[in-house]
Amino acid sequence: MQALPDTRSEMKIHLEPGTLHKLKELASEKIKDWTLVADPAISPGGCRIVSDKSDADASVETRLNSCMDQVAAKLNQTEIKGINQEPEPAVDAE
Repeated sequence: MQALPDTRSEMKIHLEPGTLHKLKELASEKIKDWTLVADPAISPGGCRIVSDKSDADASVETRLNSCMDQVAAKLNQTEIKGINQEPEPAVDAE
């Protein structure tokens, strides 16, 4: 949230409704100045921070897709290196 160009009062934090309920139940004093929105489109464990100037998606799906993209890029990079390497000469065991 600190990296976003907004003040905390301008931000709305969208959470899965059950998560929002638990936060209110367990930490109502800590979240009293936050603008929280129950959003059934958000999966448990994710959130989305929205304002007029920014929109930060930290949903589980977005984070998983980002991880999978990084894994795919690394696998492709390794595959390309393997193709471009010269084959090692055969060693005669005699």
